[in-house]
Amino acid sequence: MSGADAALSPVPRSSLRCPELRRMWCRRSRRRHNRHQLALPNSTAPRSVTILYFNPAPIRRLPVTKHVPQNNPKRRKATAPTASRTTPATRVLLINGLDDLSNATIVGISNGVQFSYTGNIDLMGDLGHPNLSVSQLLLGCLREAPIKMAMPAVIFNCIADPDSHGRSLDRASELLEQARVPVLNRPQNVRKTTRDNIYRLLHNTPGLVVPRTVRLAPRRLSDIRAAMADGDIGMPFLIRPAGQHGGAGLLRVDSESDLGQLERFAFDGRGYYLTEFVDFRSPDGLYRKYRLIMLDGRVYPRHLIASDHWNIHSRSRGTVMQNNLELMAQEQAFLDHPERHFKESVQQALAQIRRELELDYFGVDCGLNADGDLVVFEINACVNVIQRHQAPFGYLNAAVERIRTGVIEMVLRRDRNRSA
Repeated sequence: MSGADAALSPVPRSSLRCPELRRMWCRRSRRRHNRHQLALPNSTAPRSVTILYFNPAPIRRLPVTKHVPQNNPKRRKATAPTASRTTPATRVLLINGLDDLSNATIVGISNGVQFSYTGNIDLMGDLGHPNLSVSQLLLGCLREAPIKMAMPAVIFNCIADPDSHGRSLDRASELLEQARVPVLNRPQNVRKTTRDNIYRLLHNTPGLVVPRTVRLAPRRLSDIRAAMADGDIGMPFLIRPAGQHGGAGLLRVDSESDLGQLERFAFDGRGYYLTEFVDFRSPDGLYRKYRLIMLDGRVYPRHLIASDHWNIHSRSRGTVMQNNLELMAQEQAFLDHPERHFKESVQQALAQIRRELELDYFGVDCGLNADGDLVVFEINACVNVIQRHQAPFGYLNAAVERIRTGVIEMVLRRDRNRSA
């Protein structure tokens, strides 16, 4: 590998958790692919799967003009002696992690086995820049293999979900204790972003409405009632499994008669969040979800989705906004001038959020109530925002590019400050 070597050995079949993956690995274990090289270290534990997901990019070198001696007859008169110079790219290491159950999703096998990992910021394909050389390390939960690589100039911790990736965050913390280079999104700051801790940190902040939230590990329905009483959470309320995002597993309970719907959940000691429901419907009857990206102390608007349902996600665009030019114009206006949508106390509250969390990159999903206060849905780094949009929502791509450029500039700025 150019610029970095991984000391890895072939993986025994017993280290892979499913027969299908074992068969695919045996066929492809020694193959190098255009985009990724996937390697699993040797391990004696049957379920010890630690994946090193490595994508070293070559150092970018500028053209060098060869010096020709003065007495050389082949020397051109117009050629001046120029010293040899090599300008290396900024080396960036992205740290990702498996969840606490060591799960990974296979998303493709046509060009080798390709995996997707939830709970991480997906930046690998978005930091394409001639001055960046990006590598990626995936931390597992059990045994690790030694790797040997050049020291990066900047490390970006992409592990973003403290509910589902506690072990990987622990391992990243141990690893980063040895780091003598700038680290973005340190693990201890990511841990601040659990839903119940966001309530504890911010619920008294002027300009914010942070719904009461408690975490519990119920074994029976009566545990839900007890948590509601202890947390002063009435109806309606929301319940969701800890570590899930994008509306997955989210249920709204409006009355006592709806409590029976909770039987769909597995009350086996796993974590859940109870959150009071705060109505954020706009005067026109629609619900609106704002997404803001906080990047190195600056606010970047990402989108404004309007829906006729309170549970808003990216797929909600197809229900109300698809053929509504007025709603798309409202979103465009928000992307161009987000400060016009928030009163002064909200802008001060956003600055307070940055000070409390001390994260370099994170997102705020929110709505606005009738008083113009910001209703918090979630605040964490577990947001993947750099996706391209097709018509009729192509106007979003300018905002996406601003965020992508902001991430690159933040990394380069950290390297410059380190070298100063």
